[in-house]
Amino acid sequence: MSYSNRSNSPPPPEGNSGNAVPSHIAMIQSLKTTGDDVSSFTHFVTTMKKNVLIKMRGPVSTAVETFLPLLFVIGLLFIWLAVDNGDTDRTNFIKSGNPTDVADFSGIVSNTTCIHSPHAPPTGLRACSAAEEASGTLQCFSQPPVSGLCTVGPGMQHVNAWLDFERPRYVPGLDEMIMMHWIANSTVSGDLEDSSYREAISALANVGFVHFAPDTPAVRALAAHLNSTSALFRYAHGNFYPDEAAAVAAATGSDLANLNWAVVDVRQLDAQGVDVVLRMNRSGIPDTTLLRTNGDGLGVFGARNYFAAGFFTLQDAITRYHQRHVLNLTTAMPRTVYTPMGFQSYETSGFLVVIGSL
Repeated sequence: MSYSNRSNSPPPPEGNSGNAVPSHIAMIQSLKTTGDDVSSFTHFVTTMKKNVLIKMRGPVSTAVETFLPLLFVIGLLFIWLAVDNGDTDRTNFIKSGNPTDVADFSGIVSNTTCIHSPHAPPTGLRACSAAEEASGTLQCFSQPPVSGLCTVGPGMQHVNAWLDFERPRYVPGLDEMIMMHWIANSTVSGDLEDSSYREAISALANVGFVHFAPDTPAVRALAAHLNSTSALFRYAHGNFYPDEAAAVAAATGSDLANLNWAVVDVRQLDAQGVDVVLRMNRSGIPDTTLLRTNGDGLGVFGARNYFAAGFFTLQDAITRYHQRHVLNLTTAMPRTVYTPMGFQSYETSGFLVVIGSL
């Protein structure tokens, strides 16, 4: 029997003899574990050299990054130089002692419209003159309740001018409001009316009758007053209903719902106060069944639709009736004025600089 001293273990790696440390480990162990301190300036210079080398690899993008902000700054400087420095005075739109600044469209009934021959003008309207009929400038309509109604000039031109709310103006009276309803209903096309749903022009074109509830002597007295003080309200006078629910059901229960202007629900109209709910045609008035926040703190308020739908007109007429014939006030009642919200003064150049920096 013979024995061998050979082992089954693999041979040692190259460069390693027996139990010695491998050469690559020895090399790592020979390195310094502590280096010399490098100054912050050296770090800075090294970093800048690296960034310069990186930027030089893309000269176009580097030029854009460098000079584009400078171009914007120069552009803002030219805008600033092009605008006169100074202050813009605060504006209230209604200037004391100068009521002529308020737009007045009440002449739409007496001056802008007329009844063409051979039709006889009803009470409150005038006949077209021979010169007007011969001028070829009249636009006559067949849809309004009054036959032969014409406008001096294009009807749509008067509608657009009336819908300008960028200046102070008087709240329309009943005759002005009803006449504008007729003109808009005759001139606004069906396509424009459909595409403008819930806008001011749709509110102006989709109106008709005013209904009253409840059917009480006080409510009938209010309707009679509106008839007696307006030449055209008789064409918009609707029906009396026993209560609000019956009036709303009648106004919305047919395909002719858009021929209704409003339902006037009188809940209180006496010496102790006034509480009247105006339910308007929804073609122009936004839904108000939910609490809404009007305005954004900058004076922005969508009054156009309430104006064009006749809400302000009915509100003003009922308020005046209550003050004059229920409270028996004898003091003069000036016309109600609607005006855009004014603004404080500001520096013109400073205003543009802020806008350009946003």
